[in-house]
Amino acid sequence: MKKRLGYTFVEVLILIAIIGIFSAGLLAFFMGMLKTERQARFSLKSEGDVSALRTFLKKELQSIGFGVSADYLRISPGSCGSGAVISGSISELCYLSLASRQTRWSGCWWTIDNSMNVFGNATNRFGGACPINPSNAGGYCLFLNYNRQKKGNGVSPCNDISQWPSSVVFYLDKTPREYPYYFLAKLYLSNTSTDDKSCHPNLQKRTLSLALGNDTPQPIISCVYDFHVCYIDKTGSPSSMPPSIQNLSGVRVCMIVQAGGRGSIRYQQSLTYSERCRCGDYKRAVVLPDDYQFYPFKVIEEEVSLPNLRGWGL
Repeated sequence: MKKRLGYTFVEVLILIAIIGIFSAGLLAFFMGMLKTERQARFSLKSEGDVSALRTFLKKELQSIGFGVSADYLRISPGSCGSGAVISGSISELCYLSLASRQTRWSGCWWTIDNSMNVFGNATNRFGGACPINPSNAGGYCLFLNYNRQKKGNGVSPCNDISQWPSSVVFYLDKTPREYPYYFLAKLYLSNTSTDDKSCHPNLQKRTLSLALGNDTPQPIISCVYDFHVCYIDKTGSPSSMPPSIQNLSGVRVCMIVQAGGRGSIRYQQSLTYSERCRCGDYKRAVVLPDDYQFYPFKVIEEEVSLPNLRGWGL
């Protein structure tokens, strides 16, 4: 009998099938690793976004009341408007600030005594040193007296030395602007026209936005499940509506934000805000819908004091 060499056709088919099954298993394993890596990278990116968001909120909201004259030093609960330094409700925070604009000298200010001596050691919004006097900034400024009252109509060219004596000067813009409406900021939750595919399908348009005057709102962070504002009085108690300006200590921005991609397990069924974010309808835990529970969410709370509202007779 001759010795059989090689493999039969059936044996070759069986070998191919075994290799195919083994390869499919390896492919599934590596695809799973790749998916996990992508989710981890997105999660890490989101952690960085959360840190940047906290820094932004603190810097932005501490500017509330910057450059606001005495006739606007009041609070208007309910509707958002430029007639008060703070307005809005639990779902939107509206405020006046001359430091919110992205102009070069935004945030700059000076004091000038009766002998025309200029004192200023301020930095602009971006941390750079301000000009040594208003004239070097150019453009238009807001002139207030030491009682925070407007001098004349308030807005004049920064080099108008007739307004200088005994004044506090705040930089406005390169051109004359409607004061204070142009400097009304609104922080709120909105739906954008562009989807963020990394979010849960129901959150792909949900964005925390900042609107200035009548400008197009600018998105700050996406994948936002919840946003509300608690107003903290001087006893430390949170409220869904701002108290009187004399009793207002600070504001606390409270958010629930997606912080990673969809997983194969449930992360959490509910999330709990701290005591100082429990105002209005948020006195109990926030229960997530079933399909949201496969996404990791993070509770973000940022409490900000209001240094520009201290003093000035308040």
